[in-house]
Formats: sequence, C-alpha cells, structure tokens
Amino acid sequence: NRISYVNPMLCEIFGYTKDELIGTSPLDYLDEKNAAIFMEQVRNRREGKSEVYELEWSRADGRRVLTLISPRGLYDEYGNYTGSFGVIADITERRRAEELMLQNEKMMTVGGLAAGMAHEINNPLSIILQGVQAAQLRLSAEYESNRALAAKAGTDLARVREFLEKSEIFSYLDGISEAGMRAADIVSSMLQFSRPSSGM
Repeated sequence: NRISYVNPMLCEIFGYTKDELIGTSPLDYLDEKNAAIFMEQVRNRREGKSEVYELEWSRADGRRVLTLISPRGLYDEYGNYTGSFGVIADITERRRAEELMLQNEKMMTVGGLAAGMAHEINNPLSIILQGVQAAQLRLSAEYESNRALAAKAGTDLARVREFLEKSEIFSYLDGISEAGMRAADIVSSMLQFSRPSSGM
C-alpha cells in the first residue's frame, strides 16, 4: 500500500509533486469512508478480482476530487499478490454535470406537475368565483331587474338583503370570494413556476 509510480497527470489531479507522492500510502489522502472502500478493493485484488470503482481523495489544497479507478492486480510467479497498477481518472466535473442534469430533470418534472395541478385547480376555482360573483350581483339592490324578480316572487329585495345581512350570508360570500382570489394567485404562481425561464 505504498505509491511507487505516478505520472504527471496524477500529480495534477492530486496537486502534489511526484517526489511528494512517491513512498506515501493512498490511505494518507482518504477519509475513513473512502479508506474502507480502498482496503476492500485491495482485498478483492488479493483474491484475483479487480473491478472499476470510485474514490474521493483529498488534494494538496484541501479540495475533494472524485476519481474513477480502473485497477489491475500484480502477482508474482506463485500467484501471490504483490501490488497493483491502473488508471485514475478525475470525474469530479463530470459528476457535477450529471447531478446538475438530474436536478434540472427533477425541476422540469416538478414544473410539469405544477402546471397540471394548476390547470386542474383553475377550472373548479373559476366556477366557484363566477358563482359567488353572480350571487352577489343577483342580491344587489342597485339593479332594477333584481328588484323586479323579488317582487315577482312575492317578496321585497330590501327585506331579503336584511335577512342575508343578519344571517351573515354576505360575509360568507365575501370570504369565499377573498379565499378564491388568494387561491387564484397561488395557481398563477404555480403556472409561472412551470414556465421555462429564458436565459440572457
């Protein structure tokens, strides 16, 4: 478990010089979790099994670098494990790009769900708001047509309004209208969220 050879690219990935790396242990650059992964892979190679795996290392500047390791075990003439060599590729930026793409896909899915929900809510909400508005207009004493309909039904619109005010029906209608408008604002926000933004 000692480093015996590195090429210039590995020095660049790790941020150390060749002389600083040669003779050190890979464990010197690994946290506990990644050290356990590394030692498990070493045990596998001792048993003749090699597999590509990922490790996160600490660079000289303290930054973390994610690598893809393609190792191959080295064995003596008797089949005893003597070490390993392989290729270490820096996949930090690639993984970030993959995570960003995944996040974008999730946001697009959420946006699609938001748009679907907004449209589903909007239809019954419109009916509720239109119904409340129609009821408020029909009960308004300002319109002659309302007074005529009340008289035709054998009652006085002023007395109907008095009853509705005392029983707080108008307050209920105002509350439904206010709540409906708040819901409409939420629906509008959901539709805004679901629309793709244009980059400058």
